[in-house]
Amino acid sequence: MEPRSVFRSEPDFLSINLMLVRGFGTLLVNGKAGPIAQPAPLVFADDFKSVETHIARASGLYTALSDGIECTILIHGPDGYISPDWYGKAGEVPTWNYAMIEVRGTAEILPEAGVPDYLDRLVASVEPRLAPKEPWSTEQLTAKRMRDFAAQVCALRINVRSIEGTWKLCQDKPTASREAAAKHLQHSPLGQHTDVLAALMVGGGVTGLNF
Repeated sequence: MEPRSVFRSEPDFLSINLMLVRGFGTLLVNGKAGPIAQPAPLVFADDFKSVETHIARASGLYTALSDGIECTILIHGPDGYISPDWYGKAGEVPTWNYAMIEVRGTAEILPEAGVPDYLDRLVASVEPRLAPKEPWSTEQLTAKRMRDFAAQVCALRINVRSIEGTWKLCQDKPTASREAAAKHLQHSPLGQHTDVLAALMVGGGVTGLNF
């Protein structure tokens, strides 16, 4: 994570909002040959003391899993390149602004019989956001299809030890320079959701925004 405290001083609600809005991240564990990363959906408990996810049993990460293994989840928010020209003053260098949450904890592998309930929780966390579409539910699956799915994936719960957010938003620059850079960034092609990042740079939040 970014070591400078100026980029780690944003309020906790920003990190919580980002985790909930994204609902997706990169799960990392240490395998025998080194770190293994796997994109994964995320379902947070209401108290954020745990997060559930699943991976394919055919994935390399599955072979490295065991109960109690240390895990890290990276949740990426918006990011974007910042040109020195955008600050309106000389002597600056290029940088890349971004928002990212790092969740650390230990894995608890859920039994295969628990996969259907996990899938219900995952669906309940995302389908209502597609309104006015009628939410899909696991009731539409045959018993065989659910058994096949449960056999193909490994569901796990990460018992959370820490949640840390990095919000690199030019907080180390004068207000005028930061606002000038944000104005250019909102239409930049270099990054992801640069308009959202620009809003964050000038004091906006992530509540209600979709990444």
